Amino acid sequence: MSAVSAHPGHQNETVVTTPRVRTLQSRNDRNMNARIIGLPNTSEPGRDQFRIIAGSCEFDGRILLAEIVTPRGSEPPLRRHRFEDLMVYVLDGRLTFHIDGQQSPVTPGSWVLLPRGSEHGYAIESETARLLIILTPAGVEEHLAELFGSTGVAGDSLQNGSCEVIERLVTTAARCGVEITGPPPVRGATASWSTVLSSFCPTTCSDSNRAHCSTIP
Repeated sequence: MSAVSAHPGHQNETVVTTPRVRTLQSRNDRNMNARIIGLPNTSEPGRDQFRIIAGSCEFDGRILLAEIVTPRGSEPPLRRHRFEDLMVYVLDGRLTFHIDGQQSPVTPGSWVLLPRGSEHGYAIESETARLLIILTPAGVEEHLAELFGSTGVAGDSLQNGSCEVIERLVTTAARCGVEITGPPPVRGATASWSTVLSSFCPTTCSDSNRAHCSTIP
């Protein structure tokens, strides 16, 4: 796919405003307020620190921006996004990303680009890692909260979890169009993962029933 971009000050530039563009501008005016967001709360060392900076209620659901501070040992499972393109910027820490069967070390300042459909996961090599997560479009807030939020299944429960915990995660992911394809790519993941993934097949959502996703109509 190719793209052509006109220079903003080009004398022959023509700006076309369609009804849809005007509608999106109006919806953004209602949903998005310009603001500055401060530093995350890091008062609980050793636990995942997770926050959504912008999600489905902002930018008309076109982008989800989240920040994660996570310790080694709390890696999420291998997974594949059906609807979203994913970009990860490493703010701090050292990780090994597993992408479609290949392993790549990453350090602060690295970008990881994951088109929808890519199987991915990571192992944290440092004590902690701080990541900026960008998804387009938005719509997987529930899945991210389950992975990293204070009421989710983060931490050792992901690696050593019971079948019940893993089934809960797989089910939540499926509702968001995310397929869990394997255990966290680290040593020590239990056999429960193989048991669940070989026998538990929740129905993944489709474009027509993904009602929670606030993407552009």
